[in-house]
Amino acid sequence: MHSPLATKPLPAAQPLDAAAPTPDVLLTHTLRSLLAPLGGSNGSRALAAAPAGPASASALSGGGRQSLAPPPAQHRPSLSVLSPVLGPSRRTSSNTLATTATADSALSNGGSSSSAPSFMQALTKSLANQGGPGGAFSGVAPPLLPLSPAPQGVLLQCCDHLQRIFGMSADAFEDAVNSVLDVLMPDAVARDLEACHLLLTTRAASMLDPSDFGKPDDFESWRAGELVVVEKLVALTTGRPPSYLALGDPASLAAVALTVVEARGLLAKDKASGANNPYCVVEHAGRLFVSHAIEHTVDPRWVFQVPLILSPSADPVVVSIWNRPTGFGSRRSSQIGRPKEAFLGVCFLPASSLIAWSKSPSQQLQTIDLARRSSKSHVTGTLSIHVVPATAGPVRQKQPGAAVPSAFYALPPDTRRYFYEIYRLAAEHDIITAGGRELSEISRTILHDLSSSWRVGPVFRDMCAFDIFTKLYIRGFVPADVLYNEGFSKAYRYAVNVNATINVPELAIFRSSSTALSSQIEYQLGNFFNTIRPTADEPSSPGTRTPQVLETITVMVSAMQTCHLINDGNQEVDVTEYASNLLLQSLRARYHGLLGIAHAQSNKASSLPLIRLVQSIRDDLELYSRRFDMILFGRLHLPSLGAKTLYEPVAAQLEEFAKTYVAVSPDMSDVFDLYAAVRQLQVVCEKIDFRLADRFPMSSWFKSFVRQWLERSESKIREWVRNAIEVDECVRLSDTVLHSTSILDIFTSFQQQIDFVRSLDWPNEAESQLFFSRLLQEVCECISRYVVITKEKLLQEFSELRSKQPVKRRETTARIGKIKIKIKTPKLKSSKTPESQEVHYRFSSKTCVRLENVNSLFPRFEELVRTVPHPRGDQPRSSPTSEGNLFYGDPRYTVRVTIARGHRFTPMRPWNTRVSCRVSSSTGRELGRTSELVQSSNPQWDERVYAIMSEREVSGGLRFGLVHHVPGRSESLFAVGQLHVEGLRAVMDMDDGLETLIQLGSYGKLLVRVHVSRIEDTNFLVSMTEWVTSAALDGFVECFVDQICMDVRDRVHPITLKYKTQALTNFMNKSKLFQRGDDDSANSVDQDEVAADLAPFFDFLNANLEILTENVEEELAFRIIGRIWNRVVEIAEAMVVPSLGEDPKERKPWDSRRFQFFKLCIQNTESFFESDGEGLPATMIQTPAYRRLQFIIASYEMPRATLLETYEQYKQELLVQLRQQAPMHPAVQHQQENSRHVRDSTRAAQAAMGNGGSGGAPPQVQKIDMSDLDWLLKLLKMRGLKDFVDSELRERFNLA
Repeated sequence: MHSPLATKPLPAAQPLDAAAPTPDVLLTHTLRSLLAPLGGSNGSRALAAAPAGPASASALSGGGRQSLAPPPAQHRPSLSVLSPVLGPSRRTSSNTLATTATADSALSNGGSSSSAPSFMQALTKSLANQGGPGGAFSGVAPPLLPLSPAPQGVLLQCCDHLQRIFGMSADAFEDAVNSVLDVLMPDAVARDLEACHLLLTTRAASMLDPSDFGKPDDFESWRAGELVVVEKLVALTTGRPPSYLALGDPASLAAVALTVVEARGLLAKDKASGANNPYCVVEHAGRLFVSHAIEHTVDPRWVFQVPLILSPSADPVVVSIWNRPTGFGSRRSSQIGRPKEAFLGVCFLPASSLIAWSKSPSQQLQTIDLARRSSKSHVTGTLSIHVVPATAGPVRQKQPGAAVPSAFYALPPDTRRYFYEIYRLAAEHDIITAGGRELSEISRTILHDLSSSWRVGPVFRDMCAFDIFTKLYIRGFVPADVLYNEGFSKAYRYAVNVNATINVPELAIFRSSSTALSSQIEYQLGNFFNTIRPTADEPSSPGTRTPQVLETITVMVSAMQTCHLINDGNQEVDVTEYASNLLLQSLRARYHGLLGIAHAQSNKASSLPLIRLVQSIRDDLELYSRRFDMILFGRLHLPSLGAKTLYEPVAAQLEEFAKTYVAVSPDMSDVFDLYAAVRQLQVVCEKIDFRLADRFPMSSWFKSFVRQWLERSESKIREWVRNAIEVDECVRLSDTVLHSTSILDIFTSFQQQIDFVRSLDWPNEAESQLFFSRLLQEVCECISRYVVITKEKLLQEFSELRSKQPVKRRETTARIGKIKIKIKTPKLKSSKTPESQEVHYRFSSKTCVRLENVNSLFPRFEELVRTVPHPRGDQPRSSPTSEGNLFYGDPRYTVRVTIARGHRFTPMRPWNTRVSCRVSSSTGRELGRTSELVQSSNPQWDERVYAIMSEREVSGGLRFGLVHHVPGRSESLFAVGQLHVEGLRAVMDMDDGLETLIQLGSYGKLLVRVHVSRIEDTNFLVSMTEWVTSAALDGFVECFVDQICMDVRDRVHPITLKYKTQALTNFMNKSKLFQRGDDDSANSVDQDEVAADLAPFFDFLNANLEILTENVEEELAFRIIGRIWNRVVEIAEAMVVPSLGEDPKERKPWDSRRFQFFKLCIQNTESFFESDGEGLPATMIQTPAYRRLQFIIASYEMPRATLLETYEQYKQELLVQLRQQAPMHPAVQHQQENSRHVRDSTRAAQAAMGNGGSGGAPPQVQKIDMSDLDWLLKLLKMRGLKDFVDSELRERFNLA
């Protein structure tokens, strides 16, 4: 079908996206314009944003946005030329520098000047012989760089955003910014606007010309307004009018593009290279331009173009050449510490000659002899220049590839084409790459400032937005409402205004975009009413249009049909659209008639009006289906149109009714009568179009009371949890029930909610299960919240206990029957009786009850779940969107992530670094993390993370981050990998979930399994709650252990110093001259003295453990005390041997007497925790950490040679067993390791203890684990073999 839009003839115009500038050129001009902003006041920014034209003067008084960059600071003086001809000495602080620009394409073929010497050549040669006019060239000096400061504030944010827009690396973008800042002065844009003002004044050229306007008066109006705005901008930025106004009549001035083509025959002055690294500097009227350097040549070719505003009487142009020293890089961002740059020559160019040459094609290329700056200068060679009249705006020429003689440096030669390109890149980045719905604020800031500097009017900006967002809409990246808000409404604001002036390029963009948008909307509307149903094996697709989108599309179509710039007004109306509009109007009228009848009949029958309305609509649709089941005009199905049209208002009525019912509680029988009527209407609509059945959200209409009750209950449950904790006095309920009232209160509330939902006995079991699942989910979240609040209060109470002073020992109360553990102090000598001793209590009965509260959460939750009815096996599983329609619109899923193990991880120093895995969603929400393991090549976690995620989060994928935990430092995210869940239904159908390897950058891989199920999966909620409570209980246990073990080392270490042998005594004991009798007598330690010294420490432990065992059940108490014992062992080991990490200082072995005390201390501590069989069992005493400590004690006094021999023997046995293992796939290896039993190390411990440090046979090592040798490595490190230990650790990781 042809488009309904009839367009008028349009003048030929080149598309804006044709021959787009290269990214490098576009970025360079963008940075120049942003880094050299217009004036820093609000008034200047308001002026910059003002449109060009007669109305611009009124905009000058308005406010504006703050400038991005701060006012320009003073810079170091640059090149100055002191000459009687040039005037008095001057050094500018606002010079503008330029980098390389292109010249006319003819220059690439070379050229020569006229055969006869010109006046300029004669003058330059004369100056060279004299050392410059009056010897003033001696003041010529190289420029000092950089000239602009680094960006800050909003300007820095703009630069960061440009880096992302252009997709550049940080280093490359920083180099690009620095290369611009090096030679850029803050008034660069203002200088370009001066050239623009001159070209507009003299009518030589402009960014637009008369052919771009429909009427000559429109061009003159635009030109006059632009002159006013540009002049004000220059004045606000520089503090003065355009500088060329002081040079005389503008008609006598000229804007030229001077190109320094090349130099030949330069004198070699670079000692390092034997040649030169020459670059040229052009100075005129306070402006300074610096070219790039050509390395290792005496015949450089720059083709360096600079714009100049000249008058016949203006100061001459000075071109100087300098050598950049070899080895100092191509950039000159700092001259500190670098050799002096050698002078290579200078040229003196009168302005009148340059103007004359630019007007004569035969004289545009000149070759000039280089002059000296003093009589001592050594200069040779010539300089070739090319000068042509400069222009502004797009150049319409026959050779599109030829260079443009631009009058600008900071501004691009064709500002509109460049602005369109940067607008397109910004929009594609913000919407396609970053996933936004519209332009970001920082992109708007950049585009606003560029449009101000580049003199791009608001009409053109909005037309660009219309064209760009139309293309994004056609490609499917933006919805219709974004297109309407960002582009369509702005562009049509000018189209409907008959007084608005739209030039030819803007009109071309508007018409082409409107034509493309019209074709796209026609396609969408045609598919919106498409009645072709899918085949039997193809599922029905839901509607792809929302009422908002349809309304937006309708508004845009109507606007395009009535726009005077597009439609001639004679276009015939489309019959199909006209008929559909009439049918829609009649259906709406029919609905209002049925509504009036329903209200009239309900008043007589005292029933709900909505019931009669639904029944009437059902009867009408049955009539349409029987008599008018046909397709009109090839695409208009009347029953479908009737069903869709009548559905919308009745749906709104039902939505309103559901809200009203909750508020006033009408009779329940009327509600269920209405439910039956709506169900019958749903059946009729499904016969007409089966897709309409999905548009009946029964849950939101007839279960609104349940939904509102659930929502209210959810907030109430959270409130109940907080109140239950606040009023809880943390006193156990009885001798057998160890938790407090808060647990009883919250689970009683939970049970009441379950009983209410169960009493509904809702006929749809799938929906009923969703109710239960949603309620259980809220219970699970409340449990998590209960844990968080309880932990906060526990830590607060622990902090208060630590700050309290020691008190007298309390009398223990009778232990309850279910607690059998009894820790008692060993029979040690003490000067005080237990009753008179003062003890620092770290535990209280209140903290123990809080621990028991957390311990009882999961058992109580299991009891609650058992009261929930289970679905029958013959019930169909609910659709993925049913839960979303019932509750919050976005389907939610339960996700279980199993982090199995790492694969070929790259280890990092220090060697005792621990690693954990953090799992988060694509939105950055942390789902959970694993425990910390000592880093290895293949760490094995086999831990699970549970989460409830929305469909969007699941589709966005999961992120896995490897976190490094270095002792003494904060954790750091080291490597990141991502898993995209493609084919959600397929993953949900997998019984074992999706198993895959995640690439963590170059660090290695991670084996994970992802299992996704629906939210109504009660088993998942149970597993998730168990995971939450188990992790919480582990955290609480660690808090208890940290609380009592925080100062164990501070309590024991000072006692060990008492037994430390002084240096002189140690020397006397070792010397033969002072030996007297038995050597062991000097190192002997009195056991009674040791017992007396350790008594306060054991009293402290015993008093606190009594509090624990009185208030915590036996199994949990054993668990905490076992962890305390293990922590004490670890602290003891750290006291006598160094770690395998980076120790700040070298650890030396303890002397014999001090170590004898240490062994007695460990023996007494073991006896304390055993408590004559009433404490910890032997299985909890003989932990791996304690066996490792026993090895260390047994081998502590071995000579270094014996330790090395023992280590090598152990190592060889392990390597032999490692070589016998064949490599296998990580998944197979993972399955085998799950079934592999752990080596029993008891035999090795007994063997080591039996040797007694005498260097006997080493214990037999059966498990293939190189970490079993860590205790030996610690001993070797203590013996001064740190380098050997590091080498062995590195070899171990390489082997793994």
